[in-house]
Amino acid sequence: MIEFKVDKHTYTEETKPYTSVTTVIKQYKKPFDAVPISEKYALKHPEKTAAEWRAEWKKIGKEASEHGTKVHAELEAETRKDPRCQQAAVQVDDNTICSLKSLKNLPDGLYPEMLIWSEKWGIAGQVDLVEIKKGVVDIVDYKNFKRMDLKSFYNPKTKEWSVMLEPLQGLQDCNYNHAGLQMSTYGLMLEDWGYKIGRLSIVHIDRNGNKMPYSVPYSQFKMFVNFMLLDFKKNGSK
Repeated sequence: MIEFKVDKHTYTEETKPYTSVTTVIKQYKKPFDAVPISEKYALKHPEKTAAEWRAEWKKIGKEASEHGTKVHAELEAETRKDPRCQQAAVQVDDNTICSLKSLKNLPDGLYPEMLIWSEKWGIAGQVDLVEIKKGVVDIVDYKNFKRMDLKSFYNPKTKEWSVMLEPLQGLQDCNYNHAGLQMSTYGLMLEDWGYKIGRLSIVHIDRNGNKMPYSVPYSQFKMFVNFMLLDFKKNGSK
């Protein structure tokens, strides 16, 4: 059984720490170096200094995070009204959430905010929504990006797309692929618990509440997830 601490965003099994799936994926993204980027941006947009632009970006990021938390809570509350809803974790107190004792052979139904883990890989995470039906799982992940980028930055000078770090250089470094990796990692973890993987869907929700679904091809992403987890297990956090 895994324990999640909300304030520290940590996962542990007794004294054994688990790394969050989002933390694993983050280390394979190209780092965002705000200082030089803001300095270049300020040259083209001199109405603010580089430091002021960094402060503005930080503010926007905080507002987006707060909005995302609010949207997730509303969608979870909506799901819990569905008669098919099942318990996906145990809320111990305001700061502690515990997983179910096992994820094997769970009854059919909807599982919002399912806390899942893999002892094999030493990772854990919370899935926005899992639907189980006759041993097949469909996974839904809600995202509130400013926009959904299906492609990364293209450098016209080098004529190259920005790609993720090794061993994921076969993927463009864009938020659709980041989300696809996240969902497919959850899929691999649930597969190890004995389930068959059905549909993986990203639901992008804009600031006006409009919802746009994007399908994630698990069979294609699974290869990259295995590359990533093998590298992470071998080398640990970078």
